[in-house]
Amino acid sequence: MKLRSYLFVALSSTALVASSQYQLEYTYYGGGTGGAGGQNKFHMVHLETMGDHYVYYDRPARAVYVMDLYHQLVSTISLATADPDSSSLGAVEEILYVSQHLFDTDDEIELMFVKYYVGTSIVNEDGTVIHFWPNEMPMIGQSGIPRNSGRSATPARSEADIE
Repeated sequence: MKLRSYLFVALSSTALVASSQYQLEYTYYGGGTGGAGGQNKFHMVHLETMGDHYVYYDRPARAVYVMDLYHQLVSTISLATADPDSSSLGAVEEILYVSQHLFDTDDEIELMFVKYYVGTSIVNEDGTVIHFWPNEMPMIGQSGIPRNSGRSATPARSEADIE
């Protein structure tokens, strides 16, 4: 009988300890839940000279926040100037290629801002638009692979086929 009592006490105390919930230090509204056109996006990038950083795209605020691994704000990139057609607020928007040296050679952070059916901008860390292509945008499928346009691919012809 004593063994059952000890076993019951041991199991019930283990159940109390095991039911605790892990507390998050930081949470970001909508972070990581959005697909194409979602409200907010949260992900990690590896910058060329600064190393790994978190990137939080706050779509309603029209800003991208770059944070170090301790969640300390390193940079805020305003997208207000990158959206020349603010009348199309329902358009799908994406940020792509957050980098330091992909678009220029300085150590500032740049990114590609795409507003589908409006255009594509390269935005510098201070919010200035380096370049804008109106009505041009990369078409990216769900898995990050460009979508097929629906046309069938014609195989390349060899010299033997031509003769």
